[in-house]
Amino acid sequence: MHRLRCVVSFDGAERKDGRPWGPFTQQFSVMRLARAYHDFQVHLDPALEPSKMTGEETFVFGLHPHGVLSDYRILLDGVTAENFPKLRSWRALAASVLFKFPVCRELTLWSHCIDAGRATAQYALGRGHSLFIVVGGEHEQILGEFGKEVVYLKNRMGFVKLALRNAVPLVPAYVFGANDTFRTSNFLRKTRLAIVKSLRIALPLFWGRFGLPIPREVPVRVVFGAPLSFMPSGGSDGTCPAGDAAAAAAATPVATSKTDEANSRKAGEPGAAKVGGLREVSDEDVRKAHGEYVSALRKLFDDNKARFGYADRELVVL
Repeated sequence: MHRLRCVVSFDGAERKDGRPWGPFTQQFSVMRLARAYHDFQVHLDPALEPSKMTGEETFVFGLHPHGVLSDYRILLDGVTAENFPKLRSWRALAASVLFKFPVCRELTLWSHCIDAGRATAQYALGRGHSLFIVVGGEHEQILGEFGKEVVYLKNRMGFVKLALRNAVPLVPAYVFGANDTFRTSNFLRKTRLAIVKSLRIALPLFWGRFGLPIPREVPVRVVFGAPLSFMPSGGSDGTCPAGDAAAAAAATPVATSKTDEANSRKAGEPGAAKVGGLREVSDEDVRKAHGEYVSALRKLFDDNKARFGYADRELVVL
């Protein structure tokens, strides 16, 4: 009954800690069947392996590309605890419009999502949550094309500044297959981009199997790269070595009681963790870190594309 009541609840949970329900994405039969349908797999850089983590790390994960629906994100949520068993807690940022409608709102909340607003993201990091961000957002829903590897990233600086200010490592991730699950159309693209700009609502034109909104049976591989830690201009320049980034994540000041820490491991719930004071960062710090991140994403794509059957494709960064 509690879950049924939540379906019609507009309590502002999306601007706080959300309302995750682990069994929904982990055990619900539709989710399990969808992961099997796509032969869904997660591949981690050695620096993210459980043996290299302490359980105190906080990360900002950047997911690329968005794809038509970013449906892989909800499938990933169901195996996050399995692939990151030492990750203290996590949340994913989702478009505000998804929280406006009953049922859709609750399904989104159950999958660890919170509102993508800047204040909410900062609140989540302050609570000790790691963040999963589908960086390209609504623009990438429109600009992405079937059979092409296109990411909207050149003007996406906010997630980098967020990580820098909180001294949290950035982790690039590329999803092979995300742009192949649906065929797309460029019809009225400029008009639809104008709608995104004015209303923050994406209207992608797409179809899948049998001409219906049923995803094509395409393998989906989520590949996480090495964590990247950056120092503002007041400290040392450049990124931390990959082997040191997990240690940097664990070094973020936190204060968690044993009771809260035990509870936090249940379906990604928060403890009483608090990220330390925010760092001051300059625009130049953000631009430099963003450039390093884009380079790391390109390398991640190039190093893995042949492995997953995309050797003939090039990554286009818009």
